[in-house]
Amino acid sequence: MTKKIKFATATVIICGLSACGGGSGDSLVDRQQVFDIKIGNDDLAFDPNTGVLTLDGEEIGDRTDRAIAALGDAKITNRVNTPIFAAVAQNSDVFAATFQNFDPDDQAKGTIYGRRGEADLPSSGEATYTGNYAGLSVRAPDSATPAISAGVTGVAVFTADFSGMTMDGEITGRTVVAPNGVPFANAVGAEDVVLEITDLGADGRFSGSASGGEFTQIGATFEGSAGEYEGFIGRNFGGSDTSVAGAFSMDHEKSDGNIYRETGVFVAN
Repeated sequence: MTKKIKFATATVIICGLSACGGGSGDSLVDRQQVFDIKIGNDDLAFDPNTGVLTLDGEEIGDRTDRAIAALGDAKITNRVNTPIFAAVAQNSDVFAATFQNFDPDDQAKGTIYGRRGEADLPSSGEATYTGNYAGLSVRAPDSATPAISAGVTGVAVFTADFSGMTMDGEITGRTVVAPNGVPFANAVGAEDVVLEITDLGADGRFSGSASGGEFTQIGATFEGSAGEYEGFIGRNFGGSDTSVAGAFSMDHEKSDGNIYRETGVFVAN
């Protein structure tokens, strides 16, 4: 069975789980970096130039997805008449995307992010990156029958300390919507997610733990735990380290004992 989903266009090309290859000059395939997380052994790739997502070399996208929610550079989509949901965030320098197919006979999921080129970080000073976040909340994520529960959008803010080589941040203004895009009735705004301070590598990569993120909906409390995030600083063709891209994941335990997992992506510049 062929699965299909496709995202909005951008201006970079990503070629798989490794670099696209060498080359010189400012061609779109120069200095590519692509990474995936939480996808097992499947080979997930995303081409933001055409908006095509592929799994194991097979195209799983066309331009028929509908927007569930959007905030700036980030949006949540669902392909019409399918159980395929996705969240994507991208600008001209970096991108990140996560998707899940909830068809019980054809389940698949994955998260991927990329940048034009590796960072060339300064030796001192600080930089603040502000952008957008979009994610999917999945009920019973580790079971044989996971189900889409909600979409989440927010504002992603990162602070890089180049003297101490650390990164930290937060996801604020979090809004939770139903899978059809309608805000939940009687929902209380989700708490901010704190992206705890972590080491920043010389190549601009970072990974760390996250906390917070609790929210309440129709009297039920969803308490966050086991939060983690990762990403890198991206470099544009002009040689500037202009943007951050990456992914976030956190489990939420509902007050009735059910487990939900939020997986999302962000870009910030």
